[in-house]
Amino acid sequence: MSFSPSFLRLTSICLLLFIMMCLDACGGKAYRQNYEMATDASYEMSADIRQQHSPSPSISGAARERERNRKIHYDGYIQLFVTNTRSTIEKVVDYIEAQKGYVELITENRLVVQVPAASFKESFDRLLTFGKVLDKRITSTDITEAYQSTELRLKIARATRKKLLALLKEAKDEIDKLELLRQIEEITADIALLESLFKELNKKVSFSKITIEMKSQLTTGGRDGFEPSGFSWIGRLAPSNESAAISGKRVEFNTPTKMLEVKGKYWRAESGERVVFRASQQDNQPQGDTQFWLDAIKLRLKDRYQAADESDVGLFSFLRLQSYDDNPFVYYVGISAEDMKLVLVELYFPSLETEERYRSGIFQSIKERKK
Repeated sequence: MSFSPSFLRLTSICLLLFIMMCLDACGGKAYRQNYEMATDASYEMSADIRQQHSPSPSISGAARERERNRKIHYDGYIQLFVTNTRSTIEKVVDYIEAQKGYVELITENRLVVQVPAASFKESFDRLLTFGKVLDKRITSTDITEAYQSTELRLKIARATRKKLLALLKEAKDEIDKLELLRQIEEITADIALLESLFKELNKKVSFSKITIEMKSQLTTGGRDGFEPSGFSWIGRLAPSNESAAISGKRVEFNTPTKMLEVKGKYWRAESGERVVFRASQQDNQPQGDTQFWLDAIKLRLKDRYQAADESDVGLFSFLRLQSYDDNPFVYYVGISAEDMKLVLVELYFPSLETEERYRSGIFQSIKERKK
């Protein structure tokens, strides 16, 4: 088979662009995380956040410009004891809407809200006044490298498609045209995926997430929500609550396809569609086998969800929890007892469609892990 000189020349250009994109994808780190945790009533903004807003006068103008251009996402968590959960939820929704934010998720005792990044500190502090603070923390995630890498890869992919389209116009041979159409279809699919990821990164820069979890006499059974010794991490299990993973030890998994590993204290991978796969190690104390801990988790969580089903994946036993929403999310909690330690896996799928698309890849990663 022979190709025209123009076909070979433009194909070489497209190949070079692809190689550049691949090198960029392999060379950049996706995320860097810095956890700032506070448990007392006097929350103060962390030093790295203050530095971002007020660069030191001792650094150069170029360095200050780089600091201003950093892409930082803030993620806050608040746990409140309130008298009336329903009325507090209404107050929170009214306040968030007044701040030009929006509600992402709402259940009978939990809200996940997005607020403009510029007013995150003000909004976080105001929400602390809506009840008695039981727990609070802020996570700041530097996504600059992921943002810049995705932006560059998207630019290269679009340029590559443009070159391929130009080549298609020049092609005379039908076999050449079919090959070009195949390449255009592949790069178009890559562009769609990159656009989805870039949109999500832009959202993380423009908006900050705050999760508000409420406990009342109705939901805590008169015990203020506290669990017996050794079981406290179970009470903190929730799709938007990372505290169980943060308090545990780090474990490792292979990153599933179509997901990116997020660097931090514990292992976590995310997708551009907000699918989350996180894992940690807890103490097997009181000592029990996998089924013992699965039963304990099911007893604590099943009443919060519409469905609670058990299944096994590799060495793990899972509880699949589906919310009551009209468009339900799915939350998996998996456990594997390994001598004196427990490996905890949490999976969050924001919809049944994302569960269908990502579940097999995640389960394959779980099956590949060995003790």
